[in-house]
Amino acid sequence: MSIVRPLVTIERGAPVTGTDIGLAFVIALPLAVVAAMIFWPSDYD
Repeated sequence: MSIVRPLVTIERGAPVTGTDIGLAFVIALPLAVVAAMIFWPSDYD
């Protein structure tokens, strides 16, 4: 949890709500999918 702590305190001590977590998830998930599609070793020769 030591990695999450600095990210939480950036918002001037504002509590992280479910909306913040959902928004971060919606942004991070497509980026993770795109990164996986680019860097994942494929067998399509």
